[in-house]
Amino acid sequence: MFAVALALALLLTPEAAQPRRISGVASARPAVQTTTAPKPAAPEPAALPDGVPVTEAGEGTWHVLPGAGRDFGTGEKLLTYTVEVEDGVDLPSFGHDVDAILADPRGWIGLGAVTFRRLGDTGAEPAVRISLTSPGTARRPDLCGFGIPFDSSCRLSRDHRIVVNLARWLRGAHSYDGDLAGYRAYAINHEMGHALGLGHVG
Repeated sequence: MFAVALALALLLTPEAAQPRRISGVASARPAVQTTTAPKPAAPEPAALPDGVPVTEAGEGTWHVLPGAGRDFGTGEKLLTYTVEVEDGVDLPSFGHDVDAILADPRGWIGLGAVTFRRLGDTGAEPAVRISLTSPGTARRPDLCGFGIPFDSSCRLSRDHRIVVNLARWLRGAHSYDGDLAGYRAYAINHEMGHALGLGHVG
């Protein structure tokens, strides 16, 4: 009897057997706004990196550091050099650092064609003077100049002098990404390559 009553109820009210439907209009959820910090602008490649303080200007004269009698390499071509620091600049480790770079077999002596000999303060005339120089002095027109307004090192063939910019020696370059030893090796080897009569060698 219950089954008959149920069947009659379903026949009389067919909507009871249908699933409920909800009417309405779907709306899109608002997009979640995310904010990302803008990427910092890449530094100008030739600009001087931030770092330790630098003596802006020395006295414009140099003194030769002691260290005579050191030979690096076994090549037949002999290139003599002195290591000099501008008066008013205090960096006594410069001479040791230059010697270590020139004595490295990954540098010019590794080719077996050249020997570097450091003369020290003996008074003998060197083939090359490697002169650590304040940025203010290096910018002088008779030295590296400042036509492009970035600190740089240079080689002056008329004076047989390699001007090593103190600011670059202490802070390096953006392209070396903090590798100060690598930058220093590049700077000395690059300019000594010119002293050996070579062009721009990688």
